[in-house]
Amino acid sequence: AYIQHLTTHMPSKLDSFGECARTKQDKAFVRRYGPGFKEVKYARMKQYKFVLVFQNADCDYWVDDQLSQAFDAGAVPVFMGTSLVEHLLPGRLRSGVILVRDFPSPQALAAHLLFLDGNEAAYNVYHAWRTAGVGDYSTSLVARAWDP
Repeated sequence: AYIQHLTTHMPSKLDSFGECARTKQDKAFVRRYGPGFKEVKYARMKQYKFVLVFQNADCDYWVDDQLSQAFDAGAVPVFMGTSLVEHLLPGRLRSGVILVRDFPSPQALAAHLLFLDGNEAAYNVYHAWRTAGVGDYSTSLVARAWDP
């Protein structure tokens, strides 16, 4: 439902290829678990400034690979899921994500995305970690995996 509300505030700017709230058809897009799905999805993500990363479950510390796929594709993830996601993001990566919960409504999020779409300097703030590096990640849970 959130995507549908978001779409009403940015109708010509939001493309959704998923099973829920699909706004765009793509013959190259294959079934989710079909052969080549991840490659097609990644190629599609690379074409966008923002990628909606809406988790199927809102459980503590649950984040699936969609978040890293969005980062890898060069997009800014727009994340909806666990409120503890910042504990999982190392260092400067925390400032590379737009958290849906930081906005009071889909309309407010849409306004922010449209602002960033038209303001390169503000948009690039979300990519600062790419040039400055991840930075100190010792306070994140990722440190346990990266520095056992």
